[in-house]
Amino acid sequence: MGILTAEQKLRETNREIRRLQREAKKLEEMQQVKLNARSEEIKDLKAKIITVANETNNTPAMVIEALQRAFSKSFQSSGSPVRKAKQKYYNPADPSQTWSGRGRNPKWVDEYLKKNKGKDLPLIDGMSE
Repeated sequence: MGILTAEQKLRETNREIRRLQREAKKLEEMQQVKLNARSEEIKDLKAKIITVANETNNTPAMVIEALQRAFSKSFQSSGSPVRKAKQKYYNPADPSQTWSGRGRNPKWVDEYLKKNKGKDLPLIDGMSE
């Protein structure tokens, strides 16, 4: 094939630009189709919420609030609420900082244990190990 002339390089570059433009146009069209479909889904969902609100003598806002509560993180897969662990330990340097003893140690716990080797964390009144 040999050495390409400047004119040949320019033609190849122009071909590549046109190819990329066609590809970009296809991607834009695909994105628009997805946006249109999502818009239709939202319209359908809105209509369903209004229907449920009318059937239950509630406002759409009340229906949405009920849905948010039902699907919030505070509910497990069984639908029962997740119980927050009681706080068991406190930071003697700052009693507003507490820890349940579950999960990763807070920074203040690690610092306390490092400074007070062999000593247990101070318990909140009424709590036991």
